[in-house]
Amino acid sequence: MHLTHLKTVRISVSLERCWWAMIVKIVLAGYGGIGRALVMAIRRHRVEIKKRYGLEFDLMGVADSSGAALSQNGLDLGLLEDVKAKTGRVSDYPKFGREGASVSDLLEETDAEILFDASSSDIHSGEPGLSNMMHGLSRDMHIVTTNKAALAKGYRCLSKKAKEMHVALKFRGCACTTIPCFDVDIYQSLGLGICGIEAIVNATSNYVLSRMSDGASRHEAIREAQDQGIAERDPALDLDGWDTACKMVILANWLLNGDFALEDVEVRGISNLTVEEIMLARQKGLVYRNVGEITRDNARINLRSYPKIMTINEPLALVRNLQKAILFHTEIGDVFIRTEHAGALPSAYALLQDAIEIVGERNDR
Repeated sequence: MHLTHLKTVRISVSLERCWWAMIVKIVLAGYGGIGRALVMAIRRHRVEIKKRYGLEFDLMGVADSSGAALSQNGLDLGLLEDVKAKTGRVSDYPKFGREGASVSDLLEETDAEILFDASSSDIHSGEPGLSNMMHGLSRDMHIVTTNKAALAKGYRCLSKKAKEMHVALKFRGCACTTIPCFDVDIYQSLGLGICGIEAIVNATSNYVLSRMSDGASRHEAIREAQDQGIAERDPALDLDGWDTACKMVILANWLLNGDFALEDVEVRGISNLTVEEIMLARQKGLVYRNVGEITRDNARINLRSYPKIMTINEPLALVRNLQKAILFHTEIGDVFIRTEHAGALPSAYALLQDAIEIVGERNDR
């Protein structure tokens, strides 16, 4: 089911221009914030994608916690969003909704070329995303994912399976999506090593620490983050450092050609930090930041996720509230990138970019 077998059709538009478009059949696991943003991006940029890349993405099926919707002729994206907005259940999609149907059912019943996995998984087992992606790979599908837990847990087996099946595994959206951190591998291709990475990649913990340094209580800071839609109802995975740990595993495996799992990360969250400790540090010209860190100790690579204390003039100390940043230490100097947290949309665009790259890479061959 490689992309060399995709159908090509002639497309006409109101501008009275025509071009050839390749129909790319896709399925989507997860229709929460990121999944819905992906569908919105496909709808919004459909004409531009046809014109610039000669592609049209055809959503065959989508699954959420209620079940699934599946049509061999493709789903109406506008209707899909209307149903989700009104009922919260994709299984209520008229005629093609299936209550209780799973991602596995979608994979078995479609001839889709790409599985988009925008679902959530257990932090320690990587399930159900890990099994869903392995299933997709076994059916000769390319995988594009934002599922951090599944990738941190199962990168070894997923990448091995993808190579065996000669399909792609893309995960640009699994780290800090508003920062082009996966593009920094150009340094590796030039023979210039990445010596280490320091990163603030979790908006919730960074916001909470910033507000506590302003004198707000932990409870107040968390409630503010939840009210703004930044923090989950249960923000433990963020505040305890596990989200950052997952991202460090993914970066280390990709950029440093590692073979790491979540168990390889030293994890210590910010939950035990008090306002008094944070304010005392501030009086001394110091700040706390929840940092993901990848360091080299001779041939050994170490991964950490922890509250780091630093002077107020250090680059990461200047990253406050909803900002994120990555500091790459390379053989030719440091590269520092800072950005503002922007919700689910950057992750959706990362998924879309990965899928477009897959088609381009296959066509180049």
